[in-house]
Amino acid sequence: ASLRAKEIVRQLLGFARKSVFQLMPVQISSIVSETLNLIRASIPTTIEIRRNISCKSDTVMADSSQINLVLLNLCANAKNAMQEEGGVLEVNLENTTLDETSAARYEGLGPGNYLKLTVKDSGHGIDPKIIDRIFEPYFTTTSLAEGTGMGLAVVHGIVKNHNGAITVASEPGKGTVFEVLFPLTEAKMAQEAGEPEALPTGNEKILFVDDETSLVKMAKRMLEMQGYRVEAKSDPIEVLELVRSEPRRFDLVITDMTMPQMTGDKLAKEILNIRPGMPIILCSGYSENIDAEKARALGIRKYIEKPLNMSNFVASIRKVLDAGGGVA
Repeated sequence: ASLRAKEIVRQLLGFARKSVFQLMPVQISSIVSETLNLIRASIPTTIEIRRNISCKSDTVMADSSQINLVLLNLCANAKNAMQEEGGVLEVNLENTTLDETSAARYEGLGPGNYLKLTVKDSGHGIDPKIIDRIFEPYFTTTSLAEGTGMGLAVVHGIVKNHNGAITVASEPGKGTVFEVLFPLTEAKMAQEAGEPEALPTGNEKILFVDDETSLVKMAKRMLEMQGYRVEAKSDPIEVLELVRSEPRRFDLVITDMTMPQMTGDKLAKEILNIRPGMPIILCSGYSENIDAEKARALGIRKYIEKPLNMSNFVASIRKVLDAGGGVA
């Protein structure tokens, strides 16, 4: 529980630090599809995922990495609610128009055209006594803490920063429904309609290190979809033993910063002592002990702040590998 709390606080601080959002016209349907494909590997087969994208218009002024974080957190809570007995996770995307009366149901919204994202589960539900408090920072319960309960404060903050609104309805024993509304925009996409730009691929061997098992599974799945061979570990001590035994086994190491056994910068330093020049990417949600300049001074090739933007993350991996220093 303490490790989960650590990760939640780290996520909250990382979110708070990113005060300048990169708002641009974004198609939310592509983010939903991408995210659901990635999380499938980390969700038990006893949980069925249903998606229904029926919107005709889905362009919103948004920061895509933040919208991705909203969906990841809501799906993580749904997964946790159905972990023991299984169930159905439904994710719907549709257009809705609010008049004066219907807009009054949502805090801060006025009449207009909106995109509605619904995340519904058939899990154990949320106790009516606490449901009004679940978006409060640092509020948690035993059941919520097992997932990313405090991450709901992050979700609420992101939605408000996008001029949207979020509601929750739940019935114990029946399940929970989150509704998120974002105002639609007439702004044109930066990239004209057509084939989306392909993400860079590769076949190099990557060692991915993070103490959060769910993130490890998702990252492994994402990178394997791009052609990479990925070995994922959650224990830095085990990672060091692996690198010592086979120093040239991997072309790249990607590590989280905040881990209980050993911080990512210390792990990177130890790896570089074993194999000088090893390409390393360090990811950090928030830390007073590390930044891009300090990371470079240690010999780390790339420093990336969380939450990760998937497209930028994959592009950074390719750039680091192409810069040389990998296994020939």
